[in-house]
Amino acid sequence: MESRVVTRLAAVVLLAIAVVGAALEVRQSNRDRSPGFVQTAGSLLSDELQRCSALGAAAAADAVCREAWVENRRRFFGHHSTSIRQVPPVVPAPPVNSNEDQSGAASQSGAIPDAVDAPDRRAE
Repeated sequence: MESRVVTRLAAVVLLAIAVVGAALEVRQSNRDRSPGFVQTAGSLLSDELQRCSALGAAAAADAVCREAWVENRRRFFGHHSTSIRQVPPVVPAPPVNSNEDQSGAASQSGAIPDAVDAPDRRAE
């Protein structure tokens, strides 16, 4: 019984070694076939952003850095326009009843709120 366990364990270990070896071989063959590094627009932008990061606070005055940041934001957020939409300010609603204080409770003066102007239906 114990020889079966050892045999299975050895088979699993050999299988794992074979899978890892195959993965390494495929990875190495892909490196050999790939052409030399081609610099794309994304890598150029990345290089520029790294340069601006190295400049520190001086990058804020650099026009090329500002353009790189705008392009990076455009790519990140997916906007085609660089302008930011302005949201109108929120105006608070006027109070419903002038006899109520800010919390909505009736004032302490004991005044009765004004009645709503409604047509008199008793005359019918």
